[in-house]
Amino acid sequence: MNVCAVTRDAAVIGVLTDLCREECHELEVRSSWPPGSGDSARLVFLDVDCLGRLSEMDPSQLAGGGGGLVLVCSAGQADQMDASWLSVAEDLVVKPLRSHEVRCRLRLWDRAERQQDALRTLERRVDELAAETDRQASVLNDAEVRRQLAGRSTSRLERVLEKLHMVTRLSRLINCLDLQTIVEACVERVPLLVGARFASLYFHDQRSGHLVLERHNHPWKIADRVDLADVVNSPMSLAIQRRRLILIRDFKEFEAREQLSIDRGFVENYATSSCIVAPLMSGHRIIGVLNLADKTDGQPFDEEIDLPPIEQLCELIGASIYNIELFREVERQAQTDGLTGLANHRTFVERLTEEVGRANRYGSKLSLLMIDMDGLKLVNDRLGHQAGDATLAQVARVIEKSIRATDLAARYGGDEFAVVLVETSLRQAQALADRLLQGVRGQKLVVDGQAVPVTLSIGVGQYEGDATPDHFIKRVDTALYEAKRQGKDRATLAAPGAGGAP
Repeated sequence: MNVCAVTRDAAVIGVLTDLCREECHELEVRSSWPPGSGDSARLVFLDVDCLGRLSEMDPSQLAGGGGGLVLVCSAGQADQMDASWLSVAEDLVVKPLRSHEVRCRLRLWDRAERQQDALRTLERRVDELAAETDRQASVLNDAEVRRQLAGRSTSRLERVLEKLHMVTRLSRLINCLDLQTIVEACVERVPLLVGARFASLYFHDQRSGHLVLERHNHPWKIADRVDLADVVNSPMSLAIQRRRLILIRDFKEFEAREQLSIDRGFVENYATSSCIVAPLMSGHRIIGVLNLADKTDGQPFDEEIDLPPIEQLCELIGASIYNIELFREVERQAQTDGLTGLANHRTFVERLTEEVGRANRYGSKLSLLMIDMDGLKLVNDRLGHQAGDATLAQVARVIEKSIRATDLAARYGGDEFAVVLVETSLRQAQALADRLLQGVRGQKLVVDGQAVPVTLSIGVGQYEGDATPDHFIKRVDTALYEAKRQGKDRATLAAPGAGGAP
């Protein structure tokens, strides 16, 4: 990954130089913004000190500087930045830079870039498969014209042509980032392609090795979870072991040919002894299994007519589902702080802005906690920055376990956290703040066998029609600093009515 640093701060240059050399990234250092046209940097660290006075700077001027943008600033400068600054940046790093934290972020950004490349490769593969399907349909169309000219009977060719047209339409439907659309197509539309009465879709749990039922159209109950280790000779287990589609015309014939006994449940529910079991794969990874059973005409599935379109579609389905997983992982990393696992500063600002808008529209209650760790500098001085980072992560877990799923906990920057509390009154927010204070006191944080003397100072506020989300944050942040002034390890209520509705 190419990295560009726009800074005159020798300490920042030194940290980035060491990390880029360690992580095998190329680093270019510039002293002014913008870094210049034609730069190939995929990540740009911009020291805000190179921009002059923040109050005189239009954040939109930062757009187009080349690559992903990371703002580097002091804690005081970070407090001056509103959502308009963060909307043009990927992330914000507070000086002095800590090697451990920046290393974690560099690795996340690098991994996100590689995953984006993988996504683009998968998309190209899906397009190639769709193009190949169109080509085959075109070839069969030409064959159909020749059949009409020659006047020969081509009933099987007509059936294959019809199926390939259906594959083309289904390919375009499946090539999407909506998992439910793909699941519905597997259970409702793919069976129509081969005249199957029943279909079931299982996803492969990578951790347990089990198959988990996602959806089916059977009128009776089927297994919700299949342990592949317990049913090694089931059709689904065989398809996964062999990593290829299995078409069974007749189970007795298949058992005699393969010299094995099939583990087959619910036999009495099926009208025929024929099925298709298709593993869904992306590369060498098993995504799931699609089962098709009981042709509506009572005949066995045909290897020449039914097998090719199902093979074509299952490759597309596996690639599309893996594509969705990669996309979700990239989205999660873009919204998460690499050190604590909480939401990052940008995600917090976006969510708070959404909730303020909702509170203005519907008059709902919205509260905010601004939290600062007391004594983190002492931990860093006594035990080192890695111990400080471990303490930050432990406090983040206490906060995360104390809030509801509908709330949002974020790392605001440095040793400061923020919690957005939806549908929450000031009294309820204050009760949560008290629980957090007690939780950290009772946690007895230990790093490398040494007790860590950490407490919290908390500002508590309720939205009261503040002029902007930024004003709301500053009002609660003022309460936080008042809590620290009063002696720390306490929660202080923000002054009411300081904003005024627009």
